Order: sequence, then C-alpha cells, then structure tokens
Amino acid sequence: VITVTWDKENDAAAANADCYQSRTMTVTVEEENFRSSDFKVTAQLLDVTGAPVANAGDLLTAMQAHFAESSNWNREDNRYTASYELPEAVISELTLQYTDMATRTAEWTGDSFLVDQVAPTITSIEYIAPTTTEQILEAITLNFYQAQATVKVTAEDMISGVELIDWSYARLDSASE
Repeated sequence: VITVTWDKENDAAAANADCYQSRTMTVTVEEENFRSSDFKVTAQLLDVTGAPVANAGDLLTAMQAHFAESSNWNREDNRYTASYELPEAVISELTLQYTDMATRTAEWTGDSFLVDQVAPTITSIEYIAPTTTEQILEAITLNFYQAQATVKVTAEDMISGVELIDWSYARLDSASE
C-alpha cells in the first residue's frame, strides 16, 4: 500500500486552486521486506504552455535517485516513509509504484498541480511617445493640451503565466489630469 500526504493540502493560492510556491510530498509504503531500489517514480513535468520542462529528465532522475536511496526512508514497524520537495513545474500524471519481492505492485497516481518558485520577470518597459498630431496640439496650445503618455510593460512567467501587472506612477504637479 502506498499513501501520499502533502504539506499544503488546502493551502493553494486563491487565484489558482492548484498552484503552489513549494510543495513537499510524504510517501509511505507498507511492506515487510521493503527495498528502496524497488520504488519507482514516473511523471510528466510541463510548463504552463504544456511543453516539457527543459530539464525534466534531470528532475525526474533526481526524484527517482532520492527515493532509491535507503537512507532517505524512515522505518516504523513495516511502514517506510520518505519526503521530497517537488521541483518547479506543472506536475501531471505523477505515479508512484512499488513492487515487492513477490512481484506484487502497489501504485499511487495523483492529480496534476503546479509548483512555481520564481516570480514573473518584467521583460520590457516601453515609453510610447505622443503622435505628431498630439505634439503639435501641445505646441499651439502653449502646453495647455498635454498628450497622454503611454507606457507598455511586458512580463513573462514560463511556469504559471502572468495573471496581472500591478503598477503605479507619480503625476507631476504640472501634468494635466
């Protein structure tokens, strides 16, 4: 029997009920003759676009190596427990398997969720100058008419996407409203 508990069962961000900044799983295997080398992990590690994470193979290898190492497991009677902090990615189709010495297999499959440990990156801030017509209006009205300034902010987050950009500015006393 394989059971899994999470450090954040119901602590997801309000905007995305399946998005976490970090998430640690605790796996328990009930088996009299447990061998950590018989524990297998399979998963798809994707980014927010559904593409495989660049280092997905390395992340899965590290996860498998962690669970294969007997020193990472704690024993209490015939219950073996190990914890693992999941990598940053969309985790989908996470499957854990244990095959005992009699070749009986226990399997656990979980729901997909997202682990995103990095804030979005602002990739550009662009000032878009007023049009020639607006500049002429400013000149002939002796700056009574002041053209709107346009600022374009671009941000990206390849794991969970950008939900919103929060911004502010200070208006000069001489600026029109």
